[in-house]
Amino acid sequence: MSEHKLELTRHIKATPARVYATWLSKEDMKVWMGPSPAGCEVRDLKASVGGTYRFVMSGPEGQEYIVSGIFKELDEPNKIVMTWQWETSMEEINPETVITVTFTEKDGGTEMNFLQENMASAESVEQHNQGWNPSFDKLENVVI
Repeated sequence: MSEHKLELTRHIKATPARVYATWLSKEDMKVWMGPSPAGCEVRDLKASVGGTYRFVMSGPEGQEYIVSGIFKELDEPNKIVMTWQWETSMEEINPETVITVTFTEKDGGTEMNFLQENMASAESVEQHNQGWNPSFDKLENVVI
């Protein structure tokens, strides 16, 4: 497993149950997932352990970026663990990464801790950081 990882923490003004549910809702996901203001197309989302997902995000010039994975752990409303694999990628090396998201009640809202492990490179970490942060900005608006 690679040493490269991305860690982000957000305080969101909603209950852990609401934030957790937003990660597993097709309707919510299509609004907040992806850095583009347009969100993403949810082609598959089976929210169960062993269930799969597949999202299509559009680039600025209309290119499609497809990501898919498997839900490994769902502990409502505390934790989600899932794999994350780009089917289309700009990188030569494209390992399957593992995402762990925890949701803890704190200060009248939720502390959401995000960890993405086994990333290909420091550059990949930065590219994902530039994608996840705007996504989480949109997520905060969805849960209100």
